[in-house]
Amino acid sequence: MPPLNRAQLREVVTAPACALGVKFEDDRIAERITDAAAAEQLPLLSYLLHDMWDGMIKRDDATLRLSSQAIDVGGVLRNSAEDFLAANPTQKTALRRLLTLRLATVPAEGEPVRRQTTREECSEAEWSLAGRLAEYPWRLVVMRERTSDGCIVAEVAHEAFLRAWPRLREWLRDERDFLIFKGEVERAERRWRELDQDERALLTGLDLTRAEEWLPTRGQDLSTVVIAFIQQSIAVDRAAKERQLAEKERQIRFQRRVTVGAVAAALVMLVIGSFAWVQWGEANRSAAEKARAEEMALRQLRKAQLNQSLFLVGVSGEQRAAGDAGTALLLALTLVGRAAVTGRARCRMHGWGTRVGRSAGRPQRQFQAWGLDPRKRRDAQGSASTGRSGRCSKQRRPEQSSARRLNVSLAKRHLRSMPSSSKCRRR
Repeated sequence: MPPLNRAQLREVVTAPACALGVKFEDDRIAERITDAAAAEQLPLLSYLLHDMWDGMIKRDDATLRLSSQAIDVGGVLRNSAEDFLAANPTQKTALRRLLTLRLATVPAEGEPVRRQTTREECSEAEWSLAGRLAEYPWRLVVMRERTSDGCIVAEVAHEAFLRAWPRLREWLRDERDFLIFKGEVERAERRWRELDQDERALLTGLDLTRAEEWLPTRGQDLSTVVIAFIQQSIAVDRAAKERQLAEKERQIRFQRRVTVGAVAAALVMLVIGSFAWVQWGEANRSAAEKARAEEMALRQLRKAQLNQSLFLVGVSGEQRAAGDAGTALLLALTLVGRAAVTGRARCRMHGWGTRVGRSAGRPQRQFQAWGLDPRKRRDAQGSASTGRSGRCSKQRRPEQSSARRLNVSLAKRHLRSMPSSSKCRRR
């Protein structure tokens, strides 16, 4: 039924008394009861009126009286709870679980508030106890049908009871951390269902870490839908972490392959560089050895030419001393076509004069001294120039042979023009 207004509440309070012919002790009692009921300070108005009627029957005075503590809802419920524990001391643990875990929730900030519980959330003993507390004379719990879905729910008669009973305040303080988590995860589960179980509404981060810590130890104090919600959050989070781990491992493997490839390429380049360096060194050594061998061969050739020149100088001197000027001249011309004679050979050839030793540098004087035809100077100069180079390479040997043959031919013509060898001796 819909909530009653103040006028309707006053009629509910006064009409039965008028119909039965009884009166209130004070005219203001009906007003106080009506004001308290309108302010929702009285959890069950019928229970209060029933108590006033029982008191009148016991007194047998036809007067409805209201005690000074009847309007103090918290005090009434506190006294009723203490009376229940005194009458049922074995139900203390069950009463604590029912009032703290099922019928109350504690926010992170603020006072505890009442909470509705259903038959599915409670055990058989807890639901049975809630039914007993809703009956007369305890009236600590109210059981009614929820208008949104028609489900039967139970809740404490008034939130003032959560603050008015010291024993209950202590119980709530002891369970504060878990009750804060329990209220938050229940709100998250409702939001998840309202969003059609979207994975983005599941627990993540610190909330999921707290749920994983509480689930093994306090899972029996959570509803089945909340436990399923937590398990779904854990499964989705682990799947996401596995995907991230697989992606990370894939990146690590790729980096390793890149690193191995780079190292292999560096090693290949190092091997190629080392091989090139070795080949370059071998080429340099071969070139150096070849240069040394050529230099040695050139030295040996020069030494042989020098010895041969000295020998020819000696023979020429002997022939000159023996009076054979023609042969001496042929030997001298042979020396002109060869390499330049060293200073030592010039000294040995002093018998022919410095003209023979200097013939490589001044061929014209040489031919003038020997009386050769001036028209042959150019050819003789070419022959002397051939001897000036002093190098015995394969490319220049044909030139030296041609010059030598020319010189011998010129010497023979000159000798034929001379009358006799005695003239050479007189000269």
